[in-house]
Amino acid sequence: MNNDDKELKERLAKLRKEAEDRLAKERAERIENVFKQYEKIGKFTLENIEWMCSLPQLPKDVWDSRFVPLLIKLGAIPKAELVVGRTYKGFCRNASEAVWDGERFTYQRTKFGCTFPEKINHFEDDDGYDVFTPVFLMEEN
Repeated sequence: MNNDDKELKERLAKLRKEAEDRLAKERAERIENVFKQYEKIGKFTLENIEWMCSLPQLPKDVWDSRFVPLLIKLGAIPKAELVVGRTYKGFCRNASEAVWDGERFTYQRTKFGCTFPEKINHFEDDDGYDVFTPVFLMEEN
């Protein structure tokens, strides 16, 4: 390998490292901005959950260690406090009410003019897809 090739390899390695560092910094800043936005909410209310439809995508470790506790602090109901068979007001991409079955939520989904029951995980069980965030226990009829 001649000097020109060696210098080119070193320059490329340096540029790659700079790009990776810049991306890592931007990713960390985006994550912190998500937390700032949610912390501004204060506590969940019927009014401020009306505009919510989905939660941010975060790395699993950040989700579990920081975001789940933040949701609970804001008023989301932890899995351990849910009652089987009860309906909860909350939010996900396709519903604002869902029934807890002890493992997952079920809600009525309408798609292409058809309505059918669909299951969805609680926010503590994020699997990379949409999750339901229960905030209020609905009154029984």
